[in-house]
Amino acid sequence: MDDIREIPKVMKRPRRIYRIIRKRKQSKISLLIRKTYSEAIEEVRSLIERGSELILVHGNDIAEIVAALKVGLQEFGSIVVLDVIDILLLRRKKKPSVIRAKIYFIKNVDRIPSEYVEDFLIYLDRLKKDGSIIILFTESKTRVDPSILRLADVVEVKNPDIEKIKEWLEYLLGNVSDELVEAFLGLSINQITFLIKKIIDNGLDPNNPETVKEFRRRYFGIKTLKLVSWKDLGGVEKIKELLYTRVVLPYKRYALAKKLGYKLPKGILLIGPPGTGKTSIALALANDLGWNLFELGVGKILSSSSVVGEGEREIMDVFERARKAAPAIILIDEIDGIGMVRGMDPNESWRAPLLLTLLSEIEGVKDLEGVIVIATTNRPDRLDQALIRRFDIVIEVPLPDLNARKEIFKIHLRDAIENNMLAEDVNFDELAELTNGLSGAEIEHICQDVKAQAIKEQKKINMDMLRRAIELYLQRKKKLSKQLTDWDIAPSFLFT
Repeated sequence: MDDIREIPKVMKRPRRIYRIIRKRKQSKISLLIRKTYSEAIEEVRSLIERGSELILVHGNDIAEIVAALKVGLQEFGSIVVLDVIDILLLRRKKKPSVIRAKIYFIKNVDRIPSEYVEDFLIYLDRLKKDGSIIILFTESKTRVDPSILRLADVVEVKNPDIEKIKEWLEYLLGNVSDELVEAFLGLSINQITFLIKKIIDNGLDPNNPETVKEFRRRYFGIKTLKLVSWKDLGGVEKIKELLYTRVVLPYKRYALAKKLGYKLPKGILLIGPPGTGKTSIALALANDLGWNLFELGVGKILSSSSVVGEGEREIMDVFERARKAAPAIILIDEIDGIGMVRGMDPNESWRAPLLLTLLSEIEGVKDLEGVIVIATTNRPDRLDQALIRRFDIVIEVPLPDLNARKEIFKIHLRDAIENNMLAEDVNFDELAELTNGLSGAEIEHICQDVKAQAIKEQKKINMDMLRRAIELYLQRKKKLSKQLTDWDIAPSFLFT
């Protein structure tokens, strides 16, 4: 093999050009990172210039924020990045850190066990005595120990807005449509590049907004919540039209809404009996807007409230994550679980702080753009009036009327109709008459019973099967609901 030194200069040149191009690309990326997080960088710089020694930065993507601040603060001096776990191990082994730097970045400060907080504070004091500036990083400010929190200046970092996302996408993909930019809205740059790579790896087009939405749901969707569209709901046309006019269109035509002085809704309360589709309406609206969706689980909050302050922390944590990932919807199902009228509950001593925290957080999002709180309840009479006033739109979702019940049957028997598994004698008008007073969830339950019967008998669904299923259901309901009021009807699964 010939010695590499004998390769003509013309052959060596491409390597040199490649190095220059790679360096230019790195420079461009650094510039984009700095521009994307310019507000956070300027806020931290301002605090440092005013003499702040301890700063807490919280955001959804710590790795990305650390990279941005390393670029934006390098002129202040050397920067060392540490993880809080490494520091705790050093303190425990009594081995002092020999690293010396002007600025220390310390990640994951929300993971410090309570018994180690004092040791950590001692370590911070030692760094400050050496004249260093300390920047702490966490994804959740609410999870940081209060003794650390009250010593630090706090900076909240939100995910990139639409203009910054567009700039990144044009750098990565060239010219892009507004629909594509909206499909990535609410994600960090790391998440965006991750999705683009996954789409390309699967041999698909990353410039297709529908492909992006599909992969986004796959990797960053809320797994516990099902995807619902308006076509899955029956008898809600008026509600759909109201929400489209009052919520969806104004947000899609944001500039026009601002010119007209339209007050963009920040809170929607859906009230009505169980099984009328309140939660499904909220999910369909979220799907219509295409926003991030966060669920505030009332059951989880109540169970975690056995530990003092934990329930309030859960509430603040969900609202914090939604603010950073805006545009976002916060869904609170059965809000009466924590929004009960003050003075009614004998356990108010522990429930009242939850209500006060919720009131404060909902009030806080009213000054933000792109965060909507949607709540549901079947007991509006139990809700605290201060909580009801926090919602701009209150919608009653009644039991379905005759035409709505007919439509609901067709929705839940749609697959049987399309696959020719429905007998010709099925009369939807008669089915609607027979189910007067039933909710959409109860009709769905009846349809599932009939489908199971059809599988057992290996035959098409016919009218006799449907009549029998309705009759049996009504008998079970009458037996189990004697002592229940209209607003306390048990869910359909209790009647099986």
